[in-house]
Amino acid sequence: MGTTAGASPALGPQSLGEALRLLRHRIRWSRDDLARAAGVSAGAISNYENDVSTPPAPTLRRITLALAESMAVESAQLWDQLGRLMDDASPGDSSTG
Repeated sequence: MGTTAGASPALGPQSLGEALRLLRHRIRWSRDDLARAAGVSAGAISNYENDVSTPPAPTLRRITLALAESMAVESAQLWDQLGRLMDDASPGDSSTG
């Protein structure tokens, strides 16, 4: 179908931005809600979710803590999962925050 030979189909978010957007939707928060909880602007959240820029580590940590608390999950687990998405990003990606 939409995969190349030998490649397995993607089962989860393909980028940090997509993951953040999906998690935010899961807890039914607006961008303003997440921005308030993380101490950034709603515009910054929009940029992160649309992969226009990548949040600095301290900001991503605050976002992770806010999402984890709202979902009642372990923040370290969520931090690791989001970190793996960032690790998997292509090395030529110029998105910076």
